[in-house]
Amino acid sequence: MPKREDEFWAAQKEGRGRGLCPSCGSSNISYNPRFESWRCNKCEKSFPSPSYGPGADFGKEARWFGKTTTRERRRESTEAGRKKEEAEPAKPKTSNHGKQVVNRPIKNWLWALLLIFALSIIGLGISIYIGSFIPFWLLVGFSCIYSVEKWFSYTTRKHKGIGKLYRLLLNLCILSLFGLLIWSGVKLFSQELSSSPLFGSLIFLAEFVFFIWMCRVIARNSWRFPSMKLTMSSLIGLFLVLAFAGVQPASSYKDQAFGSISSWFSSISKPATSTPTVTTSAPAATTPNPVVPSSPAKPPQIVQTGASYTNEEVEELVYVLINSERQSFGLSPLSKDSLLTSLAREHSISMATHGFFSHDRAAGERDFGYGQPPGTTRGENISETPQRRWIPGSYLTLKEVSEWAVSGWMGSTGHRKNILEPRFTKTGIGVSRSVEYLYITAMFEGAY
Repeated sequence: MPKREDEFWAAQKEGRGRGLCPSCGSSNISYNPRFESWRCNKCEKSFPSPSYGPGADFGKEARWFGKTTTRERRRESTEAGRKKEEAEPAKPKTSNHGKQVVNRPIKNWLWALLLIFALSIIGLGISIYIGSFIPFWLLVGFSCIYSVEKWFSYTTRKHKGIGKLYRLLLNLCILSLFGLLIWSGVKLFSQELSSSPLFGSLIFLAEFVFFIWMCRVIARNSWRFPSMKLTMSSLIGLFLVLAFAGVQPASSYKDQAFGSISSWFSSISKPATSTPTVTTSAPAATTPNPVVPSSPAKPPQIVQTGASYTNEEVEELVYVLINSERQSFGLSPLSKDSLLTSLAREHSISMATHGFFSHDRAAGERDFGYGQPPGTTRGENISETPQRRWIPGSYLTLKEVSEWAVSGWMGSTGHRKNILEPRFTKTGIGVSRSVEYLYITAMFEGAY
């Protein structure tokens, strides 16, 4: 009998019938030009040429005729051995005392549960220790994806719906991880990712390694549906529909993006003026005397959110925490100043209204050095504090948002220097809010 079916039919000089899979007899086959072989879409097996004979077993001798890859042959052998073990139950062993010892291997789902549980406990402990839940989510995501790739790859190949859902989850996971990587890089550069620079660097390194591993997983599953391009285009289209339909928080993100773009165009059309964080002024006789209000203006609520505290309560608690930090280092507490409070509130309202985060003043806003007495110096700290850890999720308490802002300042060199500056004797705190963020401004003043 010839080794190749085409030689057999050439010798018979008969017309070929419909091409079939030599293993299962299915006609749902396709040619793979990459490996120069045929592939059955039903049993997912590769073969050099289809079977044109009338039987499912016809032409099996040409099944592995040199044009299949090593990976395909290894996978087929592994699946065949696994099916054989499942069909033939393990024989019980007999010990020296005559009792039967039954080998019961641990199921794959039990291995997966043990791995997910162990890494979740480890990640939770690390997150509680460093004060960030990023390690917890990284380890949970890694354990779930590794379990599927290790023990449930056959299930995702056998059931098309599960395979498509798995690929969609992979696409969403790597897109979320990419966004987290960018956000962590920005926070790490500004020393706001963690209270310790070492912990922040380790978190960023872990995210980067996980992202590289996820890219390899996506490459192994690139043949699945839906593709990354389809997923990204669908997400962008869904976001635009929700944003222009007024659904929160997509609508607020759209408004902030348009506000940032418009402010950027206005800034490049006019000469920019930068305001330093700390300024000094020499004595001058021409310093104007500002009109100081008798009581600071009440900051308006820009939007109504689910937070249970007011802006004034945040201002008061931030003021108390700043003085607590100063007293812990042996410095005198700061006193409230009505002019500084009015300037701080005005800048916080401007940032929340125009959707920017900077020490620079917007058009129509009073300057940083407005009303500064001769021979004094000023400093300024600003914070963009989220009102929730996750969206959607529960809102942070008054104590949590206040401590978030002050601890972030204490973890930054320039902001920490302003809080612990011995020359400063006065301060003013201003708070305003947008849909998801609190904009906190703290101004300091003292003798030069």
